[in-house]
Amino acid sequence: MKKAEWILRSHREHLATEKLLEAKLQQVLDISEEEKDDYIEAQMLKHAQIDGMPRTSCQESRTERIALSYMADLRTERQDQEAKLRSELQKTRYYLRIYDALMASLTPEESWLAQERYVNGKSLGRLLLEMPDEVGIRSKTTLNKRCAQTIDKIDGLLAKIA
Repeated sequence: MKKAEWILRSHREHLATEKLLEAKLQQVLDISEEEKDDYIEAQMLKHAQIDGMPRTSCQESRTERIALSYMADLRTERQDQEAKLRSELQKTRYYLRIYDALMASLTPEESWLAQERYVNGKSLGRLLLEMPDEVGIRSKTTLNKRCAQTIDKIDGLLAKIA
């Protein structure tokens, strides 16, 4: 499969992936806010040193130290998760922008063929039935050649940006 075909056939998947990644990222950001509040609360609840008592090298209890360490690890994990989601979202949006640029560079006929044949997955027979009369294509062979020419044009455009 040529790269042009892959971009066209994957367009719906990229749209769905974008929505899914945005939802996951929002969930991670919402959880991060909750964790931030929990961390602030944990810091506020740390006990203060009572005057007159002997001082130790560690002013927090072992339980507090473990809890705060856990919170720090959790925060780091969430930041890593957020970075990964943002990276995937950026890549998906890149493919969507390429698709939009490619479709904008095609003629209306080529754009219709690419949309219907590769994005919507319609057969050549179905395309012949639905094709507007002004296009003037009456055979599957001609239609197949026109689809191949459209893919070659898109591949040529992709070669320029690669």
